[in-house]
Amino acid sequence: MRRAVAILFLAQALGTGACTEPARPPRASYLLVETARLKSPPTQALVDYFLGALQPGESVGMACLGTGHFNEKDVIARVSLDARPSVATQQKHLLRKTLDQFSPFPRPGSHLDIAGALLYALTCLNETGAEERYVILFVDFRREQIPESVREFPLQMDQCHVIAIDVNEGDLSGQPHDAAAKRLETWKDWVEAGGGLWEVVSDLKLLATIFPRS
Repeated sequence: MRRAVAILFLAQALGTGACTEPARPPRASYLLVETARLKSPPTQALVDYFLGALQPGESVGMACLGTGHFNEKDVIARVSLDARPSVATQQKHLLRKTLDQFSPFPRPGSHLDIAGALLYALTCLNETGAEERYVILFVDFRREQIPESVREFPLQMDQCHVIAIDVNEGDLSGQPHDAAAKRLETWKDWVEAGGGLWEVVSDLKLLATIFPRS
């Protein structure tokens, strides 16, 4: 109940609700971060860039991936930035504060529900009507497989950009590395088969070439 009130308060403070369809924004993006890395320095650097790259009028969402099944309790915030730069800046400050104060909802499970989070983010992005849509994932794709129950599910990406931040570049070797690389390739094939654009970024500095400050 307390979390529901907090989300409602945030939506009112930012000028939008989770189910409100904003005016057609120039760009819409959704940031998904693995819960275990939520407070890590690399995540903080990613969030700093992500918020800095957002422009007035754009739509943005943020959520974390814990264990088990992804659901709305994992959503940190979703908002359409105001077209006025001064108001948009205030909204971004509030987004940062909301992220810093967010407490993940603990659930038992043996895997991250990357597929479920991706489908949720895609639905939110499609609701904005933006032509440019991005999902930025800061999770360990190398240890997660696409569940058999969704492997054959046809994604409707329609040129949506999926940017995977490769958090374990250089950490694996030999056969484990081969298996991890194969898993990463499977995610790529799934996204591209649905009409999406897949990019892997191993250096956060390269993110600017894909998700620029517009």
